[in-house]
Amino acid sequence: MASFAAAKSLPLLFELFGEETILVPPAVQEEITQGVERGKEHLREVVRLIEAGKLTAETLTAEDIETARGLPGSLGPGERQAIAICIRAGGRLLSNDKRVVNFCASHGVKCYPLSVVLRLLWETQVTSKTKVKTMMRRMQTVEGIVFKEPKAILKS
Repeated sequence: MASFAAAKSLPLLFELFGEETILVPPAVQEEITQGVERGKEHLREVVRLIEAGKLTAETLTAEDIETARGLPGSLGPGERQAIAICIRAGGRLLSNDKRVVNFCASHGVKCYPLSVVLRLLWETQVTSKTKVKTMMRRMQTVEGIVFKEPKAILKS
């Protein structure tokens, strides 16, 4: 989410995923709030969308808490909570963290790496390749994201 906020492209997620609800676990909300407090102004848009009800602030169930506790400590709290929610709700996780993507793949949790989401944006004609390229540059500049195979994202 922070990546799309950095690229000023959060609305594209709503276009891509349509009616699906985008859930934000408590630990991710906390990370976003802390980021804003540290001066990451682009994250204010995430806070605004939560407050407006466009992004759903998810409350953890007892089952989610137990599941998250059982996940590897090498994953961050937000990642563990997001995975736990996806396991319970059958949702899909969006992540730019290779550890998360690999964990999900090996445990049957549906997960879209950032590179796949970016590719889907232009393949489904939600936006253009040019816009995706601009988004990638902003993500690199603002969030420090490194795309290992940027050409693969944009290759026809």
